[in-house]
Amino acid sequence: MGRACQWRPENTRVTRVFITGMSATGKSTVVRELAARGYNAVDLDSPDRSEYRDVDGAAEWVWREDRIAFLLDSTSRGDLFVSGCASNQGKFAACFDHVVLLSAPVAVILERLLSRTTNDFGKDPAERVRILDDITHVEPLLRRTATLELDAAAPLECVVSAIAALAGGVPAARAQADARVLFARRKFRSAARTMFLGMRRKMKLWAGTSEYQ
Repeated sequence: MGRACQWRPENTRVTRVFITGMSATGKSTVVRELAARGYNAVDLDSPDRSEYRDVDGAAEWVWREDRIAFLLDSTSRGDLFVSGCASNQGKFAACFDHVVLLSAPVAVILERLLSRTTNDFGKDPAERVRILDDITHVEPLLRRTATLELDAAAPLECVVSAIAALAGGVPAARAQADARVLFARRKFRSAARTMFLGMRRKMKLWAGTSEYQ
């Protein structure tokens, strides 16, 4: 996928998945559901990782590259899912194993823009005009770099499961929980064995002094 990623050690086995798409295709919703399932999932369309900047006289939504680089550099364990859509996201394309494009019919997107309560972008008619323009001109560009395109109008569970399958591993939270359970079981077995051996030694001592031999 283009140039090598400087924020990705060659020996890492971490799978990185980037979820992108136009407004109201469900990127943030998918990431929240992935996080709820125990995966390391981050929404990059947030003020702490993205911002509007003046680019050639126009306000462009861009990633804060230093913070994205820090996120990628600090994630060395567990698969990583991120979502977003920014004009400079191409700089990080090589850092992801999979780029998933979420797309949906225009009618579905317009309905979601008007009904959603978590994001006010798209409520204004001028913003909807811009979104429709992006669907015409920007979405085809995203499609060129995507390794997988999913119908965002499908049930959320199906979309999330398809994306989670790209990693193929166990969610980080679940893996940590399983590790804690395994450790507890080993600790219990060790304690039980120690107790059993101690009881057996005592029984032998009792047997050696018993009058019923």
